[in-house]
Amino acid sequence: MKEQKRQLIQEHTHWPQELWEMEKQEGTRERFQNFIPVNTPLYRLPQVHLTAHIMQPAYTQALEELRSAVAELKSKVASLLDRFEEYIPSKIVPLHGLSSKQYTLRRPLLVLVETYEGETVARLPEFDIYASAENEADALASLQREIIELYEDLRKTQADLGALPASWLRELSSYIEERA
Repeated sequence: MKEQKRQLIQEHTHWPQELWEMEKQEGTRERFQNFIPVNTPLYRLPQVHLTAHIMQPAYTQALEELRSAVAELKSKVASLLDRFEEYIPSKIVPLHGLSSKQYTLRRPLLVLVETYEGETVARLPEFDIYASAENEADALASLQREIIELYEDLRKTQADLGALPASWLRELSSYIEERA
């Protein structure tokens, strides 16, 4: 029986031969006395079956979680790519003057300049005005005219202004002054 066990162990394990030789030496028998490798036919099948039976739901769940996470990441990447394609290059440009003989700026106005498919738009969002042209210089020149026009219209109708236009007039008055 002992010899059969030894033969069975040697046939079904991948331990180096030197290890089996150590078993033959005196004093090492205790280490291997209760040792039966897991990959022996006696234990391999029940262990594999038990492992597969116990671990399969966990592996299946983990695999489904990974698939779900990958699908979510793919969706987020696609969304980011769509947003990147819609990205509109913009910059803030200080406007130092109004190109007018009648008005000048006390301090620069910060203008948002955006480019949309070959068209440049210059905006002052706080005053809800904008101007567009084929290039930045023309858009800024057009915006300068819009600022002057808004300022003059607000000053003419100052008595009848609502809260928002009145705040625009106050703010524009802090930027714009008449030339002497």
